Amino acid sequence: MQKGINIVCSYCMRTFFAVLLICISLSGWSQKLRIGLYFVSKVKTVEVNQDNGSYLMTADSQVVDTLTGKFSFIAYAKGEQIRARLDGNDLGTYHTVKFTPLEDSTGFKIRSLTHKSKYRYYWGGVEVSMGEGKLKIINTVDIEDYLPGVVESESGINERAEYYKIQATISRTYARAQAGKHALEGFDLCDHTHCQVYRKRSRKNPEIPKAVKDTEGLVLVDSDINLISALFFSNCGGQTCNSENVWNTEMSYLRSVKDPFCKNMPHYYWKKEVPKTKWINYMRNKTPDYFKLNGSFDENFDVEFDQGKRRVYYSNPGFTVPLTAIRSDFKLRSTFFTITESGDNIVFRGRGFGHGVGLCQEGAMKMADLGYSYLEILKFYYTGIHLIHVDDMEFFKMD
Repeated sequence: MQKGINIVCSYCMRTFFAVLLICISLSGWSQKLRIGLYFVSKVKTVEVNQDNGSYLMTADSQVVDTLTGKFSFIAYAKGEQIRARLDGNDLGTYHTVKFTPLEDSTGFKIRSLTHKSKYRYYWGGVEVSMGEGKLKIINTVDIEDYLPGVVESESGINERAEYYKIQATISRTYARAQAGKHALEGFDLCDHTHCQVYRKRSRKNPEIPKAVKDTEGLVLVDSDINLISALFFSNCGGQTCNSENVWNTEMSYLRSVKDPFCKNMPHYYWKKEVPKTKWINYMRNKTPDYFKLNGSFDENFDVEFDQGKRRVYYSNPGFTVPLTAIRSDFKLRSTFFTITESGDNIVFRGRGFGHGVGLCQEGAMKMADLGYSYLEILKFYYTGIHLIHVDDMEFFKMD
């Protein structure tokens, strides 16, 4: 027997119709996503409030109530379960509490009381359970309601409508192709840069949801009509990368292109200095697979390094180190850099921000400013791709 108050509602007519409504709403085709919220935060206490519409509340699959107005739900981590409170009343401890929307345009607001953070606003439903010593919070949302939040989080609120169409299309393609990336954790995608940033629903620029609506269902596919890996990043520094130069997997549509459009954009240039002794020790301590120099290490190696065009390795006679490893280990903005000596330091002077594969966001923003269409921009960064509606994929695959 669970502790706390009894389940407060019997099989009354309003609950019957609420459940029926859910079944009807799920009978038509739509892509629902499960998004892990607060993915990189250790949330122990969370508050959920109604913002729009009505919800069916269940606890461990048992109906608690239909909530047609404002409510305040608080969940606390308690061992391997959560302790639940609704409008100040203790409900007891459960494994999972869910709030399922009963109508369109239903939304909630949520905040971490652990971190005393501001409210985030989302469409769709929410469920709370325990996972790996913290609350696991999942937003269940239709993909087209999810996308405006991603577009705003990834692009900001001051771009042209044509750019928002680009971000909507690549984010839709990414979400459909990568759904299930976190399947072992019980959801599809997270809300952080590991997947796509999704801080909240879009609320500040009406052009963003309009761009999602204008591109509704449109995705990018390769020559075999398979969804592409619609990778993107902030700035390429003037040249994007081949996919195999970063992840050892060659993809026909992720080819290096020279990009004059991102020059002088906010993330084009960067600089970082590190002590020369740290650089020498780094090279000395790399694994033998990275370098060997006649069985010993020469501390007087030439550190100077230049990239007229993008390269894959930092090379000196006797040893080679992948630039991706250097970027990761020294927390650099990109792999597109030169190295010079300056007294007791070495200086990285770099261009770009991000992994460099796929679409350069700042370059695409500049192209939109110059009047290029969103399809022209997509085809500039992704080689040999096609834009089609997701419903038509099977038709085009037919012989």
